[in-house]
Amino acid sequence: MFDRGACLALLLSTASLASGSDLAAVDMVRLAFEREDTQDALRTQYIFREHAERWGVGRDGKRGKLTFTRDFENIYLEGELFRKLVAKNGRSLKGKEAAEEDRRMQMTAAERRAHSAVTSRKQKVFSPCEGSRAEILRMSEHVLLRQESPAGHPVWVVQSTPRSGLSSPSEQKAAAYKHIYWIDSEEHAITQEYCEVINAGVDTLPGSWIRRENSRTNESLWLIHALETESFTADGAHWFQTHRFFDFRRFGAETTVTFDGVGTVSQN
Repeated sequence: MFDRGACLALLLSTASLASGSDLAAVDMVRLAFEREDTQDALRTQYIFREHAERWGVGRDGKRGKLTFTRDFENIYLEGELFRKLVAKNGRSLKGKEAAEEDRRMQMTAAERRAHSAVTSRKQKVFSPCEGSRAEILRMSEHVLLRQESPAGHPVWVVQSTPRSGLSSPSEQKAAAYKHIYWIDSEEHAITQEYCEVINAGVDTLPGSWIRRENSRTNESLWLIHALETESFTADGAHWFQTHRFFDFRRFGAETTVTFDGVGTVSQN
């Protein structure tokens, strides 16, 4: 039986960073995206909490004053992710605000049901920047940068930058981003993903970036652990934002997946 994983591992073990790495890199990204497609279906079985913080920028250009916090309950509503706001600046929503959020959830569910009757949708998950995986795979040059070994475990670091000559509107949007993936060499899962705006044509300006970190559960499911971003906009705004994800609960089960703050996952 043809084992793509074994063949890819052999290809990567014999490729050098200076020669033949492009082919190895594109195969690695393709296999990682296939794994992500499978993981997305499993992730829809969980609800989880999110704590977001936005920070201003200090005189040194680094993170400055905390400007607000938000807390969300994330659920998959009619097959797509829905972030229900439950608290602002440490205070739970009550009264009209809570009722409005419930109304928004009901309306969103109705809209998604109507939409699904016309055309099918792809699962939506937290993902840095725009563009589908198929677009990124097709429209990018993929280069193996290096191998890292956090905690002694090999991880491949692959960079995907837009090809030259992209001209259609959708292609120009894809051409606005550079991606870097940290790919687990055994499970072919994306453990980290970094995306940076390098060209005009999207809402944020070049120099904006976003990083996603995933952590592995005991069942080889990789769930989002943290998200951080720095954003520049055309109106002169500049801010940092962080998101932490925790208290993963599977539908209909008592299992809770928790993160200890350093990337380790445990289940109760």
